[in-house]
Amino acid sequence: MFTPDSLLQIAVDAEIAAQTEDCDQRWSLMRRRDAALATAAWMERNGVTEAANIGPFGNIALPSGKVRVRKGAPLRGTGNHVPETTGTSYVIKVVSVDEGYVFDDGRTITLRNQTVHWAGRGGYWRWTDVTNVERI
Repeated sequence: MFTPDSLLQIAVDAEIAAQTEDCDQRWSLMRRRDAALATAAWMERNGVTEAANIGPFGNIALPSGKVRVRKGAPLRGTGNHVPETTGTSYVIKVVSVDEGYVFDDGRTITLRNQTVHWAGRGGYWRWTDVTNVERI
């Protein structure tokens, strides 16, 4: 589980590691530091004390296999007939998992969790937040 304190520790570790790495690694580590700091700030502002998956930080490693989408999960997708939520739980084959992100413009922090993608009915793409699926 990620907490604001654990994210602050990730930021500190990335800062320390960046001092000894080459330029390419340093850039990646500094982005990780900034993402950890912004995510910790978002959690504190929104009263979130812990989360298994938050923004670009997640404990999920979904293979390109089958998972269950939970009943009531909000859905997004292409095409005209995408339901707003699932009426029942159902099993899907994962095509990809997009990395989440956090963006801090100094006034507002925007956070998006990882998203799971699959081919839906009629060949249209569907996706939902990774917290709405479970391994089977």
